[in-house]
Parts: sequence; C-alpha cells; structure tokens
Amino acid sequence: GASLLAKTSQVLFQGFEAPIQHYTPDDAEMVKVLVTVAQEGGAFVFFDDVSEFNARPIKRTMTGQTVGGRVLGRSKFVTRPNTFVWQITGNNPTLDPEMARRSVYISLNTFLPDNSTRNYQHSDLTTYVADNRAALIGALLTLIRRWWTKERPAGGKVLASFEGWSRVVGGVLASAGIGGFLDNPRGVQKNRDNDDAQAFADQWWVWWGTEWVPEKTAFEKTNDAELPILTGRATPERRANFSKALDRMENRVFIFNGNRYVLEYGAGKGWRMTPAPDGTEPDKADDPDPA
Repeated sequence: GASLLAKTSQVLFQGFEAPIQHYTPDDAEMVKVLVTVAQEGGAFVFFDDVSEFNARPIKRTMTGQTVGGRVLGRSKFVTRPNTFVWQITGNNPTLDPEMARRSVYISLNTFLPDNSTRNYQHSDLTTYVADNRAALIGALLTLIRRWWTKERPAGGKVLASFEGWSRVVGGVLASAGIGGFLDNPRGVQKNRDNDDAQAFADQWWVWWGTEWVPEKTAFEKTNDAELPILTGRATPERRANFSKALDRMENRVFIFNGNRYVLEYGAGKGWRMTPAPDGTEPDKADDPDPA
C-alpha cells in the first residue's frame, strides 16, 4: 500500500514513477546516492521498503538548499536546488529524533489481517491517476485558488525547518475544510505478517491476555522461552533486537478466538494486546489462562 501511494503521487505530479534509490546506513555510500540524484533530476527522491532511515548525509541534505557532491573518480562537483519531494516507505522504519522531526507521516493500517480481501474503488489506482491526471490536477488547483481568494491564510501547525511549506500546505487544506494536517507525529503503522510474529503474539496471549506488560518483563519471559522472534547471541543484543521487533509489530493485527487485536504501546506502562477498531473482547474461558 505504501509503495503504491508513493508511486501514485509521483505519477500525478510528474507523469511517471520515480526511480527507487538504494538506502544504506553507510554515509559514504549515501553521498554517492545523492550525487546520482543531483545528476538524474526529477521531482522525487524515493526510498522504498526501508527498515531504518538515519544517515547523516540525508539529514543534512533534506533541510539544505542544494543536493549533490563530488562525482566519483573526478574533480567535478554537481549540485542542484533541493526542490525534491523526499519519500520513504517501510513497515515502521526506525527514525531517530533528528530524522523524525524532519518527517511527515502517513499511516496506513486497514486493521485487516489480509489486505488482499479488501475491495477498492479503483483496482488499478496508478492507471486511474494517469488516465485522469488533468482532472485531478485541476481539482488540486481549485483548492489552491480557494485558499488564494481567502487571502492565503497560514496553516496552524508548523514543521520545524519546513515552516513555509507547512504554512502554505496547511493553509490550503484548512481553507478547504480538510483537517488532520500534521496531526499524526507517531509514525507509520506496522502490519508485518510473518510466522514468528504470529507465534510470538499467540504466546503473549497465553501469558498475559490484555494486561499491560513492562517491556523488560516481556523480554525476560520471551528469552526464557527461546521464541524465534528473538535474534542475536549476547543478551544485550537480543534485548535491543527484541525492542525493535516490538516496534515493528506495534498496531499489527492479530486474531485471537475470532477477534482482532493490535499490539499497543503505552508510555510508562509497556505493551498490551488491545481490541482493534470494532473488535470485541474474546471469551477468556475459551482461551488458555494467562500465566
């Protein structure tokens, strides 16, 4: 879903899909990627299906005026104005505070264990956008014109380092009565389906049901049980990887006794299974007693 959404916006804005750039945490390699981006042109810098996104060169460039660097093997420098739309997709990629404050999140979660069962109004969204691009752009321009005739009111929320953009986009949306801009700072939701996660969730339900569980307690119990969700050799490594695994599973849908639950995090409380939207509490008598 995330990749499709990104590609759809690319087709709408420039008429074709942007090339996918390779992300690596290696700073030197990312500098090379940025040089390539400056040489290729286009309107988007697109990184697809990343697990983390914190390289220092990316952080500097996203808030800088230009993109580029020295061409490999040559003394030539290439730069271009940083007018790109930067897009990343992933199942809850790890963003450190510096990168998180530079980001606007779009959360996609249907709260369905299998999205393939969902019916969509446009089964081939990219083709629909390409075929109706002129009309869609016209609709967007109408929203902007409405904002302009209202003397261009500024949006109420501001993203640091992107103040001008925030005020304009927020103002356009507010003028059209569209709310929610910059209201979801938490980040993208997780919905990663794999056997290890499901096995872990099943065992969690047996142990704790819907109770709040401190992360330290959850790790110790999971480590003692040697569940496959844990990776790494030494305890500190396994503990760190366990924390990342929980982050990836946050808001992922699990089924217990025919009811849908998501793994929820609460500051100062830990983690728990909680009913997904429209979910109901399962009959605990039909499930193993939590230990």
